[in-house]
Amino acid sequence: MVELLVTSAGREAPALIVRKYVDEPARLAHQVRWLTRAQGSGIVRLHAVDSDAGHYSTCFGGPLTVAAAATDPDAAVTMLGAVWGVLERLHRLGLTHGAVTADHAVIGGHGPLLLSPGGPEPVDRSDDITGFGQMIVGVAGVWSATATGGDPLVERWATTGRRIIALGEQAASSDERHLVTGAEVRRLLAELQPADRSVRWSAGAWFRKRPGESGRGRRADRRPIRS
Repeated sequence: MVELLVTSAGREAPALIVRKYVDEPARLAHQVRWLTRAQGSGIVRLHAVDSDAGHYSTCFGGPLTVAAAATDPDAAVTMLGAVWGVLERLHRLGLTHGAVTADHAVIGGHGPLLLSPGGPEPVDRSDDITGFGQMIVGVAGVWSATATGGDPLVERWATTGRRIIALGEQAASSDERHLVTGAEVRRLLAELQPADRSVRWSAGAWFRKRPGESGRGRRADRRPIRS
């Protein structure tokens, strides 16, 4: 069960929090531990924990899920690129999410936020990649329901999603445990970029570049992220 509550404890103004009840103690402990380790850009913030009462609370991330907000390709490519950036950060920390779906990410003020992870069962990084590909296919499926006839753009999205799913499945089934790099997924996502190439996405960033801005000055002091 999930509750949306208003709290003013220790705050000058009331704030929304989401309280989640978890029946299994092992699952509760896993989700709290995971949220604590994963805290940072792209993850809902843990607010409070009451293990005796079987619940924990997170700060309210936003009213819309990615599934509801990805109404057109231009908006969706930015959101999904940011989601993948969050997953890359988690994987570099040695974490996996295990419940990557378009309904399990909300749109916050600075981009998508992943909600609580799956259960305590071991999850491989390839499962997150497969889930991410399924997220893209699912978003394209919503558009196809309203498209008239065969829509090449919708099919291109679905094809890209299936290729990412195949990457995850290949990694999971390979005897040599092929490690899919973040760059491999990003190359496929780049094929979904709209004609207006000024739309950019990256881990922890969700913005539209201003006309005439190269972006070099703003990012000159940042080290490139490799994964």
